[in-house]
Amino acid sequence: MALNINGTTGISGVDGSSSAASIAGTDANTGLSFDSDIIDLNTGGSSRFKVGAAGQLGVAGANYGTSGQALVSQGASSAPQWADVGGGGKVQQVKQAFKINDFSSSASGGSYADITGLSLTMQVASNTSKILFLANICYTMGSSGRGITFQLTNGSTIIGNSTGYSTYKGIQATNYADQDTNEGLFMASFGYLYTPGDTNNNTYKIRASGFQSGVTFSINQMVGAYTVAGTSHLTAMEVAP
Repeated sequence: MALNINGTTGISGVDGSSSAASIAGTDANTGLSFDSDIIDLNTGGSSRFKVGAAGQLGVAGANYGTSGQALVSQGASSAPQWADVGGGGKVQQVKQAFKINDFSSSASGGSYADITGLSLTMQVASNTSKILFLANICYTMGSSGRGITFQLTNGSTIIGNSTGYSTYKGIQATNYADQDTNEGLFMASFGYLYTPGDTNNNTYKIRASGFQSGVTFSINQMVGAYTVAGTSHLTAMEVAP
């Protein structure tokens, strides 16, 4: 092996190869070799780690992975490998139904009315993705309304429902005695982490039922002597597993 020592350019020699390193100890096939703009670390006659001209890193030869991948250990007895980085907990998409107008219904006794404007569609990327639902509902009841139950549905399927009292059960409910329409607007809120289990473009919506038959409940507006208004929303965030 020729070795050149130059006061200006330094020390140079042959490029070598994975089986015959240009810089080696007593084991000729373990050491450093060189190629055009590449430094190669070799052991046992095989390329283990390359550094290319752009700083790219090659593992087990010219294997540079793909954009977004990371080196993942394979344990004490195997070489690391390029692998996709897990995105656990990453928010993939966010949708919101923000309701600014009013809605009223006299649905009661376990008969539910869909609240127009509080629905959205979402298609998740994976069967294992989850959806975090957050909701805030501004409401009031007619005189002697006593209470209201809210349900969250996926199509016709009720999700996140209470297992309590069979008639008035939902993802959220309120109960009060002889509510008067002049007393103000109230807020009901909930959060729920849901796994759809499919990648369909599903429709999610909020519906409501009053406790008292024949009494109207209102969303976003208080009726009576003091007319005031508010807003409601249903927000959905897809979270990667």
